Amino acid sequence: MKRAEKLFIIHTADMMGGGSQSIRRLIGNLNEEVDLLVPKDGRVSNSALKRFYGKNVKKIYRFCLPFRQSTHGLKLKMEKEDVRKWVRREKGYLLDKKKIYKLIRMNHYRFVHLNSYILYPLLTSQFPMYIHIREVFEGGNLTRMIVHRKLRQAHGVIFIDPVVREAIGSCNQKELVLNNPFNQIGVMSVNKEEVYNNFHLPEGRTILAFVSACSNEIKGQNYVIEEFLRAGCTKSELLIVGSEASKEYKHVPGIHFLGRMENMEQIYAISDFVVRGDVMFATGRTTYEALYSGCSVMIPGKRASDKEKFFEYEKFCDRIQFYEPRKKDALADLIKSVDGKKKEKCLGLSNETEYVRQFLQFVEGGDRE
Repeated sequence: MKRAEKLFIIHTADMMGGGSQSIRRLIGNLNEEVDLLVPKDGRVSNSALKRFYGKNVKKIYRFCLPFRQSTHGLKLKMEKEDVRKWVRREKGYLLDKKKIYKLIRMNHYRFVHLNSYILYPLLTSQFPMYIHIREVFEGGNLTRMIVHRKLRQAHGVIFIDPVVREAIGSCNQKELVLNNPFNQIGVMSVNKEEVYNNFHLPEGRTILAFVSACSNEIKGQNYVIEEFLRAGCTKSELLIVGSEASKEYKHVPGIHFLGRMENMEQIYAISDFVVRGDVMFATGRTTYEALYSGCSVMIPGKRASDKEKFFEYEKFCDRIQFYEPRKKDALADLIKSVDGKKKEKCLGLSNETEYVRQFLQFVEGGDRE
């Protein structure tokens, strides 16, 4: 039986996050079977993971994985239970580390992909490892020195955008800045009238969407809600997708908490604007999913300095609106200016073919046959 030659080590079994969505697109477009290594997590079954990552997944292995928190917005809380939880996780990883290396050695993988910065402790020059950095580094000089030492052991480092690359600095002789893969073709087949009815949304109103798997302060869920209310719109609705409902705003008219959703195409199909509330300039996966679907985006930052960090800026510039990060009324004024406006049409764009070509060119030195 032919074995898989590629191993993808994924930092979470959660299928909602952007990193999981991106690697799913990559795996699905490879012309070969691959193996997965995911954290031990009883909440998500292997069968669910196989359905999510697709037919190219051959075997799934479970081990405890490292979890480093020197990234923007991710801090270890010093409460006893949080510290105990991290210690248990680290002990599990240290016990499993040799088992992971043994698995890689026994299966003779010619390519090992680490899907997140937080996995960098696994890096070793013994194996053909590549790491995909999606998070913005935030740490002192000592931490940066330790991280750089590990990253130099990788066969290559991929950054999802220039902001991520700038935060960590030059760390490897072989580096690539490569945006995520997107395929929004599914929005074209969404029955929008049915979606409006399911979510009890009146048609004809401006639909703004805030999409995030978490509701922490860094992502800015409450900031976006407060600015929406401050705008005093009479022809708009705000959708909060992915995170839990806020008790404070749960029953406020015009705000709809939709929770986690598997079929995000329906959200992009009915949305006119996707709003990000980060504390600094950040595009993220939702920005491009929106643009590839025909929506406009509202993001924190300055056009003059941040447009250069935007992939395909010229292609989408007329649908990108900037506002000053976290400034009171900055987002509110922007939201108020579009009250009652609708997008021209849905689009179903994709960059998957070019993405996979560039990825394989980087890791293999050649195109697919």
